[in-house]
Amino acid sequence: MHPTTPSLPPFSGWEKRCPKCGADGPRALYRLPLRPGALLAVDSGQQRRGPLPERLERECATCSYTWDEALAEEPPQ
Repeated sequence: MHPTTPSLPPFSGWEKRCPKCGADGPRALYRLPLRPGALLAVDSGQQRRGPLPERLERECATCSYTWDEALAEEPPQ
């Protein structure tokens, strides 16, 4: 991990509720690491700048709010 790469909150599980609207079951999308200075355009029209670690991007299907979490420690059962 790059020294200035932000740490991520742990994976919150598959039963997570959206922290903004409270809806059930946000989706989880795997995202590759983003090198320092690189730009990433996301569906919402926002841009993200690296460095960012390998991560899960969570997105609420109801309000479209997105947030990053660390990768899951174990696959779902």
